[in-house]
Amino acid sequence: MTEQNKMNHVSWFEITGKDAAKLRGFYGELFGWRYDISEAMDYGMVSCDDAGIGGGIARAQGGASHVTVYVTVPD
Repeated sequence: MTEQNKMNHVSWFEITGKDAAKLRGFYGELFGWRYDISEAMDYGMVSCDDAGIGGGIARAQGGASHVTVYVTVPD
């Protein structure tokens, strides 16, 4: 990927909800994702390969479920 192509694309995501283990199970089965799990934070990092992006699935802090998408930009 060239430097120009690395800009303005989704580079990371986070999915949070009340039951992180259930979310990881659902998305793991749906997409074949495997996780590196931090038990202390209840956070599972999704491994990425050349065809995808990395991300994380975790228990929502404060109870509000959400999805966050990170985009790489020049500045």
